[in-house]
Amino acid sequence: MWEPIYSFDNLSYLQRGDFVKITFEPVSQKHFGCHDYDFYFPTYYGKVISSNNKGLNELLVKGKDGKTFYCTDRAGTSGFVTGYFYPCRNQNITFENIEEP
Repeated sequence: MWEPIYSFDNLSYLQRGDFVKITFEPVSQKHFGCHDYDFYFPTYYGKVISSNNKGLNELLVKGKDGKTFYCTDRAGTSGFVTGYFYPCRNQNITFENIEEP
């Protein structure tokens, strides 16, 4: 079951194999038409592959396409972040048999 992430300052409870979906949203409507919107306000969805998750920028995730990426906060004070995680401890859950939140 998907659970909300309440704080992005300490993500030490996330473990390898957990799924996450993290979305950055702009605070102001002026950002919606920008050509670099997806760069500053991305959605990260994937499986956690890092084991030392202190904060959001250290969270290493493997996406559905097999690429790895850090969940980098480029929005700063121009945006807010929402997130969910699916704890998969000792389970063999894949992208195909999990439903996005």
